[in-house]
Amino acid sequence: MIKYEIQEKDGYLTMADLPHNCIFNKVRTGCGGTTIALQNEENYVIAVPTTELIINKLNSTENLFGLYGDFASIKKDLISYTKRNGVKKIMCTYDKLPKLVEVVDTMEYRLVVDEYHNLLKQYMFRTAAINGVLDNFRKFKSFCFMSATSIDPELKPDVLKDVPEYYADWKEKQNLFIAPFKSNKPYQYITNFINHYKKDGFITINEHKSYEAFFFLNSVGEMAKIIKSSGLTNENCRVICANDDKGVNKKKLGEIEISTSISKSKQFNFITCKSFEGADFFSETGLCFVVSNVNVKHTLASIDIDIPQIAGRIRNKENPFRNMVVHIFNTKNDDSFKSYDEVKDEAFKQLEIAKERVTAYNQFSTEAKEQQAKEVKDSLYIRYSSPTLCSFHRIRIR
Repeated sequence: MIKYEIQEKDGYLTMADLPHNCIFNKVRTGCGGTTIALQNEENYVIAVPTTELIINKLNSTENLFGLYGDFASIKKDLISYTKRNGVKKIMCTYDKLPKLVEVVDTMEYRLVVDEYHNLLKQYMFRTAAINGVLDNFRKFKSFCFMSATSIDPELKPDVLKDVPEYYADWKEKQNLFIAPFKSNKPYQYITNFINHYKKDGFITINEHKSYEAFFFLNSVGEMAKIIKSSGLTNENCRVICANDDKGVNKKKLGEIEISTSISKSKQFNFITCKSFEGADFFSETGLCFVVSNVNVKHTLASIDIDIPQIAGRIRNKENPFRNMVVHIFNTKNDDSFKSYDEVKDEAFKQLEIAKERVTAYNQFSTEAKEQQAKEVKDSLYIRYSSPTLCSFHRIRIR
């Protein structure tokens, strides 16, 4: 990794442009890296992981075209926008980048792939979207894969192995303080915090008063339980989550409304992974809580990626809790911790077993293949793409 000399003021990047044709580890979250691409004099395409991030930036950025949702319904407006005079800024979700490439002259635009760590983090369930980014990024005038939580070199996609990686050389280190609270009943622990807020209107930490709480918990169902047990209402509670067409989350939340990251903050704010990264929240006294339940896997938060990203969501410089996260979690009695090398060796062992199974399967008769496909589900390394075809699925990101 190569040191990159930055220009900064008061903890925010102030360069005229981002570095080109590289991976850029900006080291700090919420330091204005995306803002450079949005506000400078270059035509930019900014590819981001979530729709919520686009909605958030559209609320605070002029002359920004947001590309998400049904492409056919917005294609005409996109073409019209690209024909306008002046500097153009297009923000799209990862999955829309291949569609965008079909419409614009890519050599007129620089590309930023924002929150680049998601190429690894989300690959298993967003394979097509991430492959679309990796297949198209070199078609632009320049590219920059940007994140404050970079990917370990050993886990980097092969297509990026020859791309230089820079890290921002900040004059002063920014320390992140994580306050861990282990509890057998993490949701009850959260309820206790809420009750303290409700009783006095605030809680006091290090002689500073917090009047607003931001709970980052990736489960709408678990949020609903906490909200109900705490007696919260739409008057003092905001929930930011996916508002799906089938109304699944609405049903879970009952009378509690679904909001977005641009709606007004309330005393208690509940946020799913939809806004764990990239979205900006504003609160002069807001305190971030990360809630993990080992029995609900999708609520688990990564210490090296999720928690630093969450810590950068509140953007007010004067907030005394800006670089603090309260992490409430539980553990299992049989929790065991393996080293990276142990996990790696086990993964490669399973890969070899998967290869052997796929080879054997593809020698079966059609009838045997159909029976096998019915009885055995996809695994981490094996995919049944049809009743008669089984393929070895090695994660491309490796």
